[in-house]
Amino acid sequence: MDELACCRQRIRKFFSSTKANSLLLFNGDAAYGADPNFRYFSESTIDGSAFIAKRNGGAAFFTSSMNIARARAAGGWKAIEYGKDAYATMRKFLGSAKNIAIDARSLSAFRYASMKRKLHCRPINASEQMGQLRSFKDAGELAMIKKAVLAGRKILDGLDPSEYATEKDLHDALLIKAIEAGGSASFEPIVATGKNASFPHHHASSKRLDGIVLVDYGVKIGGYCSDLTRCYFLGACKGEKKAYESAQQIYFEIKDELPCMQNGKELAMLAAKLHEKHGLPKLIHSVGHGIGLEVHEMPHLYSRSKDKIGDGTVLAIEPAAYFKAFGVRYEDELYLKNGKAGRF
Repeated sequence: MDELACCRQRIRKFFSSTKANSLLLFNGDAAYGADPNFRYFSESTIDGSAFIAKRNGGAAFFTSSMNIARARAAGGWKAIEYGKDAYATMRKFLGSAKNIAIDARSLSAFRYASMKRKLHCRPINASEQMGQLRSFKDAGELAMIKKAVLAGRKILDGLDPSEYATEKDLHDALLIKAIEAGGSASFEPIVATGKNASFPHHHASSKRLDGIVLVDYGVKIGGYCSDLTRCYFLGACKGEKKAYESAQQIYFEIKDELPCMQNGKELAMLAAKLHEKHGLPKLIHSVGHGIGLEVHEMPHLYSRSKDKIGDGTVLAIEPAAYFKAFGVRYEDELYLKNGKAGRF
């Protein structure tokens, strides 16, 4: 199935979950990257644009004179220039449609108010439905995530922290390695040594690498992300190694049980039991998260999560343990296909 056909299928699925008669998405300044829902439904990253899809099948890009030639050259969807009044142009395309689905999470208060007033519409916040739809990946998405995971894993498997002096040195090298792999870093790499590893979101510093070195890192390729964590050891690190081995064991035990999990709550409860079983402290963050166009997306994995898990779900699973002197974490992607859990 080609990319445009995939988008049309996604749009049809979306309209089956909402009473809205149109879908309106915005993509902002290129400096901030493509809005994930805009990209998901339109397969485009054209900045400063809007995308409208109608329940009856019509869809179009709306963009400025700066990007209209690019939009038309891309083909697929109809491309319309904003003109002097962008909202008037979109209103004309919408016709009599009033119930318009939006992603309220991505809109500023100013844009929301302007859109509602100038389009004379009834906005319907469909952020949750979009997130749920994106949590089940199609074959093309699975292939892209696989590329991102394999690229990140290759870098981490070949990494030797002893070649770098400080956390910041290794952090900077990881950014370069992601570019050399044909992508970019999915997020700001976490490099933490010694006691710094006890802080889950530590920012790389000038501290010299010594003892345990925790690296949380991912590569983004074709818009899709990976998220991986490995621990390395410069020295004996007996206690650190034992805790890390337990975290790895929990990861693989979760893999074995994943096909039986139906939602985020069940997976969170399983992780809690396994941490207790292996003598590790209670997790201070969730055991993982969905991953795709964003590093963190649905399904959410916490004790009250009703987010569904099933075929097409891709999760970054990250058992961890944090102590006063150090912390350990092992993280890698798992996916469900045909009722079975696998690693890329």
